Amino acid sequence: MADTTHNAGSVLLVMALALSCSACGQSTVTLQAFRTEQQAQAHCPNDTVVWVDPQTGAYSLKGIGLYGSADASRYACRGEADRAGMHAVPR
Repeated sequence: MADTTHNAGSVLLVMALALSCSACGQSTVTLQAFRTEQQAQAHCPNDTVVWVDPQTGAYSLKGIGLYGSADASRYACRGEADRAGMHAVPR
């Protein structure tokens, strides 16, 4: 009897966790922005650093567009920018 109660409890726990996380795929992505390129590269050493403009939702790669020059913009990791819904400035 104890075995059956334990198994039923485990099934209920798994179901509760699955239901509580049903909206997990819709959670917002936080984009961490940095004042320096070096800070961003330290945060994501295996990713490309981009120059993000939060006002337009776009980012520039090094050597493209206004990379590193606009006051309201910051450096960030390309993967995080993509997951946050930002798009690359055309070359």
